[in-house]
Amino acid sequence: MHSEIREGPSIQRIRFSPPRTGGDGKLCSILLALVFAVSRVIYFALGVRPDTIPIGTYLQYIDPALLREHLWQSLFYLREQPPGFNLYLGLVLKTATHPEAVFFIVHLLMGLALAFSLMVVMMRLGVANWLAFLLAALFTSSPITVLYENWVFYEYPVMVSLTVAAWAMGRYIRAVKFRDALFFFVSLTVVASVRGVYHLSWFLLLASLPIWVTRNHWKRGLWAAAVPTLLIVAFYAKNYVVFGDMIPGQVYKKMNYAFMVQQQAPPEALERLKREGRISRILEIPEFETKTCLYAEFVGQPAPTGILLLDMPQKTTGADNWNSAWTSKVADFYYRDAQVVARECPGLLWKQVRANLRTYLLPATDVYPFDQTQSANSLRPFLSWYERITAGELFVDPDPDSDTEPIAWLNVFLFPACLAGGLVLAIRGFWRSGDWTGERHARCATILFLLFNIVYDSAVTILFSPGDHNRYREEVAPLYVILLGLLVNASWVRLRAWRGTLEASGRPSSVS
Repeated sequence: MHSEIREGPSIQRIRFSPPRTGGDGKLCSILLALVFAVSRVIYFALGVRPDTIPIGTYLQYIDPALLREHLWQSLFYLREQPPGFNLYLGLVLKTATHPEAVFFIVHLLMGLALAFSLMVVMMRLGVANWLAFLLAALFTSSPITVLYENWVFYEYPVMVSLTVAAWAMGRYIRAVKFRDALFFFVSLTVVASVRGVYHLSWFLLLASLPIWVTRNHWKRGLWAAAVPTLLIVAFYAKNYVVFGDMIPGQVYKKMNYAFMVQQQAPPEALERLKREGRISRILEIPEFETKTCLYAEFVGQPAPTGILLLDMPQKTTGADNWNSAWTSKVADFYYRDAQVVARECPGLLWKQVRANLRTYLLPATDVYPFDQTQSANSLRPFLSWYERITAGELFVDPDPDSDTEPIAWLNVFLFPACLAGGLVLAIRGFWRSGDWTGERHARCATILFLLFNIVYDSAVTILFSPGDHNRYREEVAPLYVILLGLLVNASWVRLRAWRGTLEASGRPSSVS
């Protein structure tokens, strides 16, 4: 397929053609399917099962009783979270006799989508087929990925959707087919509908990337983006009309700010501010615990609205209901006191950000709930082995008396190397002379997509969240794997070229 893009007085010709992945691409797909199937059978035999406990306890979720009996009303008045994941939970709980089996099957299908999209993206970017297969097989069959796959939480759908979006965007830019564009925009919509930090501006920015790259076919891109964009905009418009604020997660933003200040504030400063009457004692309450009875001392409950989601301070399971109107008032109280402490003690937030950076580098399972779930306990030997690798302790026994977390030295070097390598490849792709083919467009745009999402996810969570940064990082872990594949492949190509140069010059080479 050929097309023309007009840029000023000249015409730049873009050639859209299918990528070449080599004759062994089908063999790699068959092998990857076998590895995936065998690994899941082994993990199932070891006792890995879907973890459904979060449905009744996690603050991000609507009360399961409301999901079953008042699903649509609760979704409409859901303020703190996009509705996507709660909609998924509610539909399963309302319709399935055995919800655990449904979650298991759905997440297994997501795992297959992750495996194949991860491998194909690397192949389309020029990574050798054998290397793309090896990295995709290792990542998707690792115990860490399998634990996230069996955790009924939004991290895994985000991880899968971002990888599928990278695959679909590359296909669309190469061939400019409507179905590929629709797949891309739907994938972005899934991410934005289940995870609040990927909000409207993120969606619009990424949605504009393939439309701009294929701008001579802009109508096709806009038609594909129309319905997904309207769905996202409708949620933000509803929030503005009902609550007077478009952006979800105001409670989380204020509570996270307060907890970041709380973790770094000197105790003597807090005591002095309390004696002076400038703050209350609310910052003494430990973060993220069931403490509705403790809040009653500081904040009175608002008048009932008649909406169960907004009126219930606690869920029927006993966990706090962070979607209630009362919690919104509690968050305002926390935020007010935290601002006073932050002004009194400058630099607290940046001190916490430095601590967050270290947490970001930890293994993705070194976080709640993987210190207590049945599946994690059954895989503890494998997880301990991986954690020792990342900390550089594989051949050294860790100090059992140490109270500090080991530094994940492997990640300290690996993550920056992947980002720097991806940036260099993107810059070289833009500056390289020659025709701008559809393949070259797709390669550069896909690398930019990977880099942007890694930087965005990392920056938002490290700067604005008090913990669990290694969990947030897992959402973009497949994107790191793709960059790693590009880095290793480029190094291998250069090594072979260097060897060929040495052989041509008649000098011996030790590279075999």
